[in-house]
Amino acid sequence: MAPANAATLVESEVDLPPAARAAVVDALLADSREHDAPPRWSLDLSVVVHPELARQLTDRLAAAVDQSFEAWWICRLALAGRISAAAPAALTIALDDRLPSWARRQAIAVVTELGSAPERSALLDGLKLDPDADPDDELRAGLLDGLYPQHMTITRLLPFVTRPRRLHFIGAYQKFLRDFPARVPNADLPELLTWARATLQPQFSVESRRWLSDLWVRIAAHAVGASDDPAVRGSLAELLVYLAGHIRRVRWALDTAQRRHLAVAVAARLDEHRWPVLLQLELVTADDIDWLTEAIDDERATGHDVLARCLQRLIAPPAPPDDEQDIDEQETDDRPDRTALQAAISAARQNLAAWTDIPIALVPPNQPEPLLSCDLTARRNWSLLTAEEQREVLDRGLEYVTGHSPDPSLWLGKTSVGLDVVRDWSGVYLLTTLARHAPERLGDLPLTTWARWAPAIANAWAYGNTDLLGDLVELAPTEAKAEIRTAVQTALDSRAEWRRTPLYEYFARNLVPELAAILTQRRYPDDQNADVLAFLIEHDPDVAVVAARSVANDDNSQLSRAANRHLAHADTSGTINRLLNEPTPPWVFLELLEGLPLDTVDDGSLADLTRLLLGRLAHADPPPETEGSFDSPTQREARMCNHAVERMAMRGLVTELKVLADGQPFHAQTLIRHHLRQARQAAAGKAQARVDPTGLLDLLGRSDLRLIRNSADLISALLDHLDDLQHELSRNNGFRDLWSPNGKNLGSEDDITDWLRRRLTDQLGRDRVILAREPQVERIAVKGSGTRIDLTAGAPTNTVPAGVAEAIVEAKLVTNDEVPTALRDQLVQRYLAATSQRHGIYLVYWIPPEQRTSGSRKYADKQELLDDMRRWATEVAPQFDVRVYVLDVSWPKR
Repeated sequence: MAPANAATLVESEVDLPPAARAAVVDALLADSREHDAPPRWSLDLSVVVHPELARQLTDRLAAAVDQSFEAWWICRLALAGRISAAAPAALTIALDDRLPSWARRQAIAVVTELGSAPERSALLDGLKLDPDADPDDELRAGLLDGLYPQHMTITRLLPFVTRPRRLHFIGAYQKFLRDFPARVPNADLPELLTWARATLQPQFSVESRRWLSDLWVRIAAHAVGASDDPAVRGSLAELLVYLAGHIRRVRWALDTAQRRHLAVAVAARLDEHRWPVLLQLELVTADDIDWLTEAIDDERATGHDVLARCLQRLIAPPAPPDDEQDIDEQETDDRPDRTALQAAISAARQNLAAWTDIPIALVPPNQPEPLLSCDLTARRNWSLLTAEEQREVLDRGLEYVTGHSPDPSLWLGKTSVGLDVVRDWSGVYLLTTLARHAPERLGDLPLTTWARWAPAIANAWAYGNTDLLGDLVELAPTEAKAEIRTAVQTALDSRAEWRRTPLYEYFARNLVPELAAILTQRRYPDDQNADVLAFLIEHDPDVAVVAARSVANDDNSQLSRAANRHLAHADTSGTINRLLNEPTPPWVFLELLEGLPLDTVDDGSLADLTRLLLGRLAHADPPPETEGSFDSPTQREARMCNHAVERMAMRGLVTELKVLADGQPFHAQTLIRHHLRQARQAAAGKAQARVDPTGLLDLLGRSDLRLIRNSADLISALLDHLDDLQHELSRNNGFRDLWSPNGKNLGSEDDITDWLRRRLTDQLGRDRVILAREPQVERIAVKGSGTRIDLTAGAPTNTVPAGVAEAIVEAKLVTNDEVPTALRDQLVQRYLAATSQRHGIYLVYWIPPEQRTSGSRKYADKQELLDDMRRWATEVAPQFDVRVYVLDVSWPKR
């Protein structure tokens, strides 16, 4: 069996005899070992389990597997077949820190699920989980997920539950933290609740409290189900008391009696000033008025005064309008975050240096708003302050800024920051807040203050309202602006990595010379160097051309590729001469070719370039049809060759195309003949005489008139005619063209697209809009090949001079698995970007689930599909103008 076919056979889930299954397993392992076959997470490998699988895997493991792809496949097969004999070798793989974590995690799963107690113990003791060995906590997740609770006690587990090393990395450890509380047995809950309560102690940092907040809530929510146990209830009540202020509006999944018992336990742990906690946690509600009355009448009830205050609030009549402000203030005073804010304000009154704690207190510990937002008034807890307190925060903040000098040594050249730096930058966020809400107050700042704060302004990280940094600089005096510019240049020189900032954008013209020099040094990682070049292209294209020439070499780096593409776009004539006359490495040739804006190339150069591409295509071996073959160099060159021939056809270059066809191989002649008809139509359109006044009146009387000035107009015309075709399908029996006579079988994607092309051509007129498909020797699959452009549309523009409006249409049947990804991966990346176009239509042929032979129920609702398609189009805008359309091709319901 060919190794490359093995995964496809498994995917088909064909029921095979044992000998054939063994052959498939051999092929899978050979493909992973010899061709680096990547992991296929969605495959159900149980279909190849056979009686001799244990021997087959252990024989291979005896050879000391050290290749990551093969290790992954072996471990997945062992898990599918429950092969415990593979556990000793899997332990070796799991502890091999030369292998990537995604391969080792599968080995960890083999040991934890199938291994013996000594093997699990060896894994627990030997697995390194330090930051260098496990930077993303993937190994930690595999270990804990596999061992707890069957093979690990809660006491042994809890020291492993630590802050994720990458808080914004959504991986296996984040999933473990989300799911872990629900897996905890009731017997372990008291110890878990005590641990959770301990993590709320003040010595834990703000960063730690943020990641723990969601975990606290899940632990508490799980524990309420077991709160009938007095040991659980007591520990849970302690946790909930301290949880107040970190969470809000959590509805606990417990019955009324359970909730009331828990409310009494919490009330017993509150003093009379913290009674709102019961209401905040919704442990006491309006449904409890009668119960509260009885509980208060019972003098022996614990938490008597707290419950009485709750009852008083619940039965209080609505306040009249004049009293609404007083009630709002009373409720504000009751909120725990308000207490923290008041403490910070009081501390600032005693010591002005403590003002920096106020901006931090404006962000609740469990809220996603970061501490780096540029508008203090937009932070969540700003609304907890009275108007007088808000003024005081700004006034004292301005005093703090005037008297304080930031310490650049805390953050200059650093790639990560802590709360000490955030405090040092709080003055910057105060200034940006004033820039938006009270810009006149910045006029009173002395120049010495601007000079002291210039380094902080230049270096402060910004999360929200980042435009305020530019607004602040715009409001600064001329001398202060110069100080900030110098500080920005210093920051650029000191940083070991490139990251765009609002002030880099603001001072872009001043930074261009330095960035050009940095680029020639290749100071940053490759992808960051490429973005520096993109920054130069945006802000000074002329300097960018010079910089691109200095870094455009043959090393196939991301920077070199970007430089070559820019040079091709900026110097079209020179690039074509280089391609025609100079030996060029294949990867450089491709970047130069794909960077060419063919619409600006003159007719003669376009013909010369097309001849070159046809010649190269004739001598290239066609790549095998594989999952990634569409992006192979040969396929990319072939696409550009087809695009060049198509461009010549749209210009009506009939004679030039005929000359090119002479002496070409059969497939090249087929390609040219396919486009010659389009070229003749375009040439005829160019030769048509101008319309006289009488003819113009006749033209204006036509209902299908479109004055196409650009590609956007062309798309609008196509969408209007799609509406007409939808009416034809739904109301005029047009659907019968697409279905079998008995209504059981719908045509393939290609069949529907061919029908669509014919009908659009009939409606639009063959002499006005050219609709074409890339030639294809044979149909690859019923569902569509996915390796050619579905439709290209071209039309002469109604402009002087006349141009060519172009669009690409990508169509998918709703049952196609690529519907969610095809807009970006195929239409944008494979077609529009590769051919230097930006206008396209993403079209999905929709049928209801009951008419789908695949059984898929994905996107049963047309509107849901259209909403998702619009969102996908928004994600690639404005660089690409992609319109979306859902065409209902279903057999009408009788």
